[in-house]
Amino acid sequence: MGWTDRIRQAFNFGKESTKDLFVELKPDREIAGICISDEAGHHRDAFHAFVRDSVRRALHDGHVPDNTLVCCRFITDSDAAGIHKDKKRVSELLADYDGTDSIYSVPLRKAAYLYRNNKEINLYNLTGLDDHPGYRQYRAYEEAMEKRAAGRAVKMRLTITRRGECARVFNNSLDGPDLLRTYLQDIADNFFLNPMKKTSELSIYLLETASSRLQGFPINRDIPLTAPGMEILRKYSPSEVFDLRPKGENLLRLAKACSLKLNRHNCDILTLLDIAEKGYAHLDIPFSFRKEFAGIEKTLNKASMYNNSNRSMNDASGMREQAGESAGQLARKLLAAHGIRIWEEIPKKTAETAIKAGNGKKKGARTGNKINRGIRIK
Repeated sequence: MGWTDRIRQAFNFGKESTKDLFVELKPDREIAGICISDEAGHHRDAFHAFVRDSVRRALHDGHVPDNTLVCCRFITDSDAAGIHKDKKRVSELLADYDGTDSIYSVPLRKAAYLYRNNKEINLYNLTGLDDHPGYRQYRAYEEAMEKRAAGRAVKMRLTITRRGECARVFNNSLDGPDLLRTYLQDIADNFFLNPMKKTSELSIYLLETASSRLQGFPINRDIPLTAPGMEILRKYSPSEVFDLRPKGENLLRLAKACSLKLNRHNCDILTLLDIAEKGYAHLDIPFSFRKEFAGIEKTLNKASMYNNSNRSMNDASGMREQAGESAGQLARKLLAAHGIRIWEEIPKKTAETAIKAGNGKKKGARTGNKINRGIRIK
């Protein structure tokens, strides 16, 4: 409690009880809402409840105005009665309290941004938003929506994803970034499970456009590329293009670039692909198929014992080589059981050479050209 609060409380002691006044002010200082607490002394909890209620109401309305939530402490009963009779009295009270530590405020948009991102609404977090890029983009979105509602043409930043013959539009509203992240995470989670035909690429466009059609599209909904407004994509090059063919390196690039998580299924598939290509090694990471590789692990441990006991190096080397081949075969078998099989993409010239030299079938003759390895979904 500041010194002005103590003076005000001492002055009113024994005379009138005091209350706390909570006000929502518009940018032009017009009053958007008023709340008077039952008694002073619990202003923090009461004001936080007022802030949360104001945020929820704004989110329900679909637009967060550039309003300010103000707490004015220790108003008298007579002031409270005057406010109920005439709301203009609020402006006089705020002017009287301005410059004292009996009044403090919270920007509604900052509070809404913290609330939606599950952050505590406190002074530290509110101050930190000034330099936060996500909040700056959200604030620009709300300002653009205000101008658009007033009938003015305005540019707006949009993120558009293109996959196959459909696109999705995402804006910088409070829901937009989360919906985009969820959409990309779903692609990553199902990377090896449900690949779609003719969707071998994911293109991401970052646009700043005044197109009212694009701005009016519902976010996170499949929109045909033939829809009016989508022709604008022809004028732009995508900021990022991701290969969605179900290969391990493609998934890792998508996850790294978009800060996505790898679920347990994807980690297991990536491990099996690595074993199929490079052989088995002692794993210190969670692996769902460790039981299936227990025999190979035992063989490798036995080979290590041979080395330590100075037995024949050929015996140990042979055991490791056999374990490697067995591990590769087992990994391919497990991948096939999950609908995934290793495939070899034969360079065109090599394939033609093999046809001419062989029996007419495309066999991948190793004639100095490397064979690209990947996976194919059944």
